[in-house]
Amino acid sequence: MSVKFFVHCDPNEYLVFDGRTMTKSFFFEANGEHILSSFPIGGNKPPRSVRIHTSPFRIDGQIFVTRWRGVYELSFSKLPEKESIPNAILQKKLTDRGFTHVATLFCDDTQKLMIENGGVNAVFPLKVMVSNPKLEIAPVSFGALITLTGKVDEREYLMIVSAKHTYKLLLSGVYDEIRFERNSIILRYRLNDMLGRIITKELKFSNEKEEFETVRTDFDYENDRAYVRALTPYLLLEAIKAGDEQRAQRYLADGLSAKALKESLGEFESIEFPKYSHDSADVVAILVKDNDGLVAKEYKFELSEGKISNIYELEYETA
Repeated sequence: MSVKFFVHCDPNEYLVFDGRTMTKSFFFEANGEHILSSFPIGGNKPPRSVRIHTSPFRIDGQIFVTRWRGVYELSFSKLPEKESIPNAILQKKLTDRGFTHVATLFCDDTQKLMIENGGVNAVFPLKVMVSNPKLEIAPVSFGALITLTGKVDEREYLMIVSAKHTYKLLLSGVYDEIRFERNSIILRYRLNDMLGRIITKELKFSNEKEEFETVRTDFDYENDRAYVRALTPYLLLEAIKAGDEQRAQRYLADGLSAKALKESLGEFESIEFPKYSHDSADVVAILVKDNDGLVAKEYKFELSEGKISNIYELEYETA
């Protein structure tokens, strides 16, 4: 059985597929074995190459794979950069209860926070590039809290890690506004969704659980208006992803629960149009992490009187 592929070609690279030079993204459908290579333009990055087996499906080498229903999407440019020599940016130390905690912010193509105490070490990727970083370690009842703040363009970055004999990430993200109150942290941030959702969260630290708990979540909307019927599934999934269960429930018919749907869908990275489906009417895809790649799960939505009355996942075509 032949397997379908879509290969993404970045403007800063050219590809060689089975000996043929390709300068644009392309589809192919084939059996057997194939060689795909990427050559970055400018020579600043090393070339990469993979061997694709279609029966059974296997890829030897590194390439970013997004599995859609019936199509494998391949991209070299979505792979993370290979790490370079680390460069330390900031470092703070604190000795507490017999442990000397050393926190170091460093960069090796991406920024990371490394924390160690002589016996245990942990590394926390920031996932963004932070400017004007500030690093603090403060003693608390059970050990210490390590706080990293900085700027990401015009927004604010915050990471908090608890330190005992081991390390635990408590909070990490980019926000439009961060306020440190006497007994809580207020986080405010906008989402890039149809409603222009603005989320305000109040977090309080629980000494018993040794973690932050959300005690209040408010939702505001910059684009709260009527949308065409075809967008209802997208509005529902955006509300589910944002944790806005009250708004999500508005899009569901009686008998369906937004809370149950959220639990069923689990965590997902993004909401996408099912670009490779033959019949995309009332079908929406969510992208879910799968090892080092993504899997597109496609769902069919049935609507009645403007509300979603049934949802079911479409089956994958096996390769």
